[in-house]
Amino acid sequence: MRRLRELPRRLARLRARDFRDFARAQVAVLVAHWLVWRRPTGKLLAHGPVMQQMPEPAKAVPPEVERLMRAVNRASTYGLTRPLCLARSVALMRLLEADGFTGGVLRIGVRWEGGAFIAHAWVDYQGMILDLDPSLHRRFSPLTNVRVAPMEHAS
Repeated sequence: MRRLRELPRRLARLRARDFRDFARAQVAVLVAHWLVWRRPTGKLLAHGPVMQQMPEPAKAVPPEVERLMRAVNRASTYGLTRPLCLARSVALMRLLEADGFTGGVLRIGVRWEGGAFIAHAWVDYQGMILDLDPSLHRRFSPLTNVRVAPMEHAS
């Protein structure tokens, strides 16, 4: 509740471009939540060839991509919901693609901890790790290359 009370004050401090980015990211996060919750098991992601090794970040993240990451992180931290890594990554992938940044891959990794599998999702864009904590992915073994499956229209 406190988060919602602080939201107007935080939004008022944003520049116009950052506010637009926040609004777009908030919508993308809500759509990502809906996709994750409503798509049947196995229908959210489209699989690619099995990845042999995770690439290391090779260069700096372009400013436009950094701006979208910041917007998703801001919407995830101060927005209407607290999305987990999968919904954040789906939202970021959809924003990247909408802005013409194609070639991103949604990565999902797992690790065994305390007798259970723990999973984490992040975005790999041209060898650059786009995540709240770019080093977190190193603690997970990637399963496969995946991308968000296109939305199907009901007839």
